[in-house]
Amino acid sequence: EMKSKTLFLVIVALLVLGFGIAEVTAISSEESAANDILNKNNTDSKVLVVYFSRTGDNYHVGIVEVGNTAMMASYIKEYLNADSFEIVPVEKYPDSYDECTKKASQEQKDNARPKIQNKIADFDKYDTIFVGYPIWWGDLPMIMYSFFEDYKFDGKKRDSVQYP
Repeated sequence: EMKSKTLFLVIVALLVLGFGIAEVTAISSEESAANDILNKNNTDSKVLVVYFSRTGDNYHVGIVEVGNTAMMASYIKEYLNADSFEIVPVEKYPDSYDECTKKASQEQKDNARPKIQNKIADFDKYDTIFVGYPIWWGDLPMIMYSFFEDYKFDGKKRDSVQYP
């Protein structure tokens, strides 16, 4: 009986300490629903929702699997029965809030144009494009400048969704 109590306490201590390996997070039902919406593009829509959103450790929120801008993009996409496109950087931003802000700040100082790993194959078919992104230090994330330089918006209606 003493051995089983000791083993139980050791297991509890290891669970509480988490071995220091990784933080376990559960995806919320709202995040799961947003993922389901954003990952389906089976429409003949002429409306596209383009978004860049950050996951990982968010300031005063904790760890998120679906970023704030992605959540907003999912609402717009669902309401308008639109297609969506996520801007994904070739070099992922760190999950750590502090490390991410260091990297993003350096990109601003360098006027960097981070590479985007995916492309919108049929961009010309869309008449209206909603573009969503966070605001970092009063400006766009530098990857958004990459996006706007890669695509021509002549003749398209464009609305921006800015989420601080």
